[in-house]
Amino acid sequence: MQEKFETEQELYKLAEKFQRDLQKIIFSRDKTEERIFLLCRAEPLLNISIDEISEFIRDKELDAISEEVLTQFAELRRQNFATYISDSKAYSEAVQKREKEFNALIFRMRKDLRKK
Repeated sequence: MQEKFETEQELYKLAEKFQRDLQKIIFSRDKTEERIFLLCRAEPLLNISIDEISEFIRDKELDAISEEVLTQFAELRRQNFATYISDSKAYSEAVQKREKEFNALIFRMRKDLRKK
């Protein structure tokens, strides 16, 4: 399990790079409608790490991972869409916050697994 979460953390880093590259494209668009259109097409890739971890935990029925952690992952997913519609500065700040939260949640899950 530890290896799985470590791998997901590495994949998340790649998804973050994709997100930063996509940011340049999205914020070059003047209209919010165009941003939303692009975001809707890219959304599955943007949340792939969060979705993969949530699905893995549900499939394996990992009791060591608290429901609170799963809820926080779901909240990270919801925040992502709203962030892209905002301005570029707010987006950059939100990405940094999201990355810290993601890493903190992975750390908590790995810690919970070590306890069991």
